Amino acid sequence: MISKNLDNFALFSSGLESKKHEFCCGFYVSGEFLKYIKDFKITNERICCLRLIAKWFSCTLINVPAPTNEKTEEINEEFCSL
Repeated sequence: MISKNLDNFALFSSGLESKKHEFCCGFYVSGEFLKYIKDFKITNERICCLRLIAKWFSCTLINVPAPTNEKTEEINEEFCSL
């Protein structure tokens, strides 16, 4: 997990710091909501989940950016097979 504090926000990202962040996904979380984060999981560089706790329920946010139309058919097929 990459977590960076940026002013009053934190960045949770699936990308590696050594890369150009061209395939990563993530969440910007406001400082007031950081106390509600229960877990952050990275499935791969294109899929990550942020689990939040609330008073009466928990919530899981899933971030999966789809390839754009500029990508090859092979990349689109690979994405759809996940």
